[in-house]
Amino acid sequence: MSKTLTFAPGWTQIINTSNEVDERNDLLSYISDTYKGLYGFRPRGDTSAMTIEDLRTQADSLQKDVFREAEYIKKEYLREKREKVAHKRAVKYYMNLKPRSNAMKVAMLDALDEAA
Repeated sequence: MSKTLTFAPGWTQIINTSNEVDERNDLLSYISDTYKGLYGFRPRGDTSAMTIEDLRTQADSLQKDVFREAEYIKKEYLREKREKVAHKRAVKYYMNLKPRSNAMKVAMLDALDEAA
């Protein structure tokens, strides 16, 4: 038997659940790799006292963090995309003002009005 856990969007790791030794090793590997992927470094500490249930719980928690991070990245990408479109639209508007020599002045005054 096996279980599949996601450690990054589009990337999974198979956890062999046929015996406790293999499952423990697979879970420790998954936890180490996923933690590094999320936080930039591998977790430290002695895991010998952790039960298989502790490892399963930690692995499930990390998988939820992976999904949460992926959702955050997606929302941030869409927000940046909207901002770029708005910026492009604003640049086009201000560059088409007559006379063009005061376009930056008008843009700065508009920005100050919005900030107030």
